[in-house]
Amino acid sequence: MLAGIASKVQEYSNAYEYLVFTSADQKFGLRQEVLVAIIDMPNHTLIPHMPSHMRGVMDYMGKAVPVYDIRKKMGISPLTEEINTLIDSLVQRKQDHLSWLEKLKEQVAHGQEISVQTDPHKCAFGLWYDACKFHSYNLTDYVTLFDEPHKRIHSLAIEVGILIQAEKLEVAKDVIHQAENDELQTLLTLFDGAAKKIKQFTYEYAVILERASGQRISLLADNLEYFGLLDEVISPLPIAFSKQHSNFIDALGRKTKGDGTEEILILNIEKFLLDETGNPPLLMLDGSETLPAS
Repeated sequence: MLAGIASKVQEYSNAYEYLVFTSADQKFGLRQEVLVAIIDMPNHTLIPHMPSHMRGVMDYMGKAVPVYDIRKKMGISPLTEEINTLIDSLVQRKQDHLSWLEKLKEQVAHGQEISVQTDPHKCAFGLWYDACKFHSYNLTDYVTLFDEPHKRIHSLAIEVGILIQAEKLEVAKDVIHQAENDELQTLLTLFDGAAKKIKQFTYEYAVILERASGQRISLLADNLEYFGLLDEVISPLPIAFSKQHSNFIDALGRKTKGDGTEEILILNIEKFLLDETGNPPLLMLDGSETLPAS
């Protein structure tokens, strides 16, 4: 039965429209015919003894729908874990800057040569800031607010160092005191608000599909890119390319975007559902079940 179902969903060409979405910065494509709905990821119920890439089941229109995580299938942390790790990291980056300022104050108090990091691009937060990318414009706008106060805090060390060399120790202390009540407070407020903003603007989408068997399932997506025709679809997957990707990818899509061409991995849903041993999951809801009581 599985082979029969798979054979019905393995026809790929640029004559079909595709939903293109992102998971862990990789673009994936799904044939338009299998799509049922796309919703913000609702609460879900955990089910024991299921494949590692099955998150649980969620309610959709009163029926239980299995939820699968492409990230986990690829051996990557779920988006929820990634968000929590990011929030924990920003808490540490806040503490880094408090410790940085305390060290600067100590060096000034003793008239020592300034040794704290003066380049805002080289501290741990600066390295993350320069490399970070968000799908949410709101979150990108919020993070951009860090730029000026963060640069100002680090430039403070250069300014203070010049004052110490000029034997203007008291002026240097005043400059630091002013920065503590100005730029530093702005920076700390931004760090304190980061967790709320990240949780507010970073969330998963549930892409609900209907298999050839009639069963509905849901795949988790980090971001929805677009829906439409692709310029080219190569099927079967080129051998050289297939060695780099998971065995649940059946075709390679390409679409011109700006001055370049982006590549989209076309999913084979039946292969994706297989567990670690190559077997279908034990729980194969037919769409008639309701969610188990929590």
